[in-house]
Amino acid sequence: MKTYAIIEAGGEQLQVEPGRFYNIRHLSLRGVNFWGQNTKLLLYRVLMIRHQSATVLGNPWVQNATVKGRILDARRDDKLVIYKMRAKKKTRRKRGHRQGLTRFVVDAICLNGKVLLD
Repeated sequence: MKTYAIIEAGGEQLQVEPGRFYNIRHLSLRGVNFWGQNTKLLLYRVLMIRHQSATVLGNPWVQNATVKGRILDARRDDKLVIYKMRAKKKTRRKRGHRQGLTRFVVDAICLNGKVLLD
């Protein structure tokens, strides 16, 4: 079985595996450009870890569990167009929004100070 963890980051829950990259929303309050590329991350909000046939559940988070990773880059999501129109009133409003994202890669999943390998 694959080793994976379910983490909470950027206001959402993600299932992460070592060696893969993920996009998360608004990683920090200071902004993504502040941290730069290849900045190391330690994520402590680990909800569940699956390793071989064992499953470790947290209440709400797993004790002594971390997910180690690196920031790859800052990017923006595709544009979302918001168009409002009131019928028969000649009122139209068109706005767009692009969500800021942080792309990071997971290097390792650790439990009790040990790196979990497949």
